[in-house]
Amino acid sequence: MGKKSQEFGNKIFFCPSKSNCAFAQNRFQDFAGAGKNIWSVLILILFLCSFVSAKDIQINYPENVVVDEEFEISLKLVDFSEGVYDVKIEILGNGERIAQIYDEKWKSCYYYVKEAISDEEVFKLKINKDFSGEGDMIVKIRKGSSIDMFGDYKLNVGISSENIEEEIKDIKSEDADEEREEFERVEVTASVIEEVIEREKEVKSVEVIRLNSKSEEIVYESDSEKIKSFLMYSFLGFVLVFVVFVFIKNHKNKKYMELDEK
Repeated sequence: MGKKSQEFGNKIFFCPSKSNCAFAQNRFQDFAGAGKNIWSVLILILFLCSFVSAKDIQINYPENVVVDEEFEISLKLVDFSEGVYDVKIEILGNGERIAQIYDEKWKSCYYYVKEAISDEEVFKLKINKDFSGEGDMIVKIRKGSSIDMFGDYKLNVGISSENIEEEIKDIKSEDADEEREEFERVEVTASVIEEVIEREKEVKSVEVIRLNSKSEEIVYESDSEKIKSFLMYSFLGFVLVFVVFVFIKNHKNKKYMELDEK
């Protein structure tokens, strides 16, 4: 029995019989059909992946914000399917949430604003924590169990002039208390000196005992001399305390001027 040849596409196969050639032709067509299906599935997957990766947002927000002052963030969805989405806008400082978002009332930026956006929307936020520096912002768009996250947004957070004035008032109040204590210590020192002077007056009559002789005069130090020595050292101590007090006061005044200039 001679071999039969059969052409499948661009290939020529030799078969021992017609039945074998028909079987081989069917198998080849099955493989060719399966190959076409695989390519169709791959093209569909690539198309869907490109469609999913095209999701994006357009966001506008101020570069610089101030603690306790409201500001607005404009958000627009790009290449999202039709529908209403939940929105979360988190602002972090040193890894902690430092902001609130307005949703009929002020609440932590930890929470989503439900059914907040379908295309474009404006949101109100404010920094409610005592923070100064660069903050990180993250936006999350949610629909059902699907969440799309967008990040790497930065904004600078500063302290308001009112907060600076409050801090200055607190510092001045603390410094006033310290100055009051310094004055009290000075008054105590002055009263001690006055008491010593009174004692000196009482013992003035026994100030020095002099012993006269033909050859020399010998002077003995009495209690009043000791008091004089004590007064001298007390006065030096008082002067030292007063100089330190004046130095501290000038230093603090300089600090107030620097804070006011800021």
